[in-house]
Amino acid sequence: MTRAATAICLAALAGTLTAQTSPMEQFGNNLGDDYFLANYQQLTEYWKKLDKESPRFKLVDIGTTEEGRTQYMAILTSPENHKRLDRYKETSAKLARGRYLDRWRPACQRSSLRSGADGDRLAARQPQ
Repeated sequence: MTRAATAICLAALAGTLTAQTSPMEQFGNNLGDDYFLANYQQLTEYWKKLDKESPRFKLVDIGTTEEGRTQYMAILTSPENHKRLDRYKETSAKLARGRYLDRWRPACQRSSLRSGADGDRLAARQPQ
């Protein structure tokens, strides 16, 4: 399943980048071709090349795998969004911790959650 997911992501990536190196140019095969599977080294070389070629593609080191290899994450978005990545990381971290979710709940749902004895206990546990 991981191979299939990687192939799908790379195929989608190749479709969104127009003036960059295609998988056929890089590997000599199309992704998903029979009897062809790019290995880790080939994929990282390709991703590094795309990182240099496109302002929409950013390759980020997110740690080390169990095999001791660098694990990468590709961020594919507009150049304007790349400038705001720190803001998006902060928002993502807040959402992961469950903070500030009240502002996205409808007002009627917030009031019903906090009414009565059950609501009081729920409100007491919520971070302020």
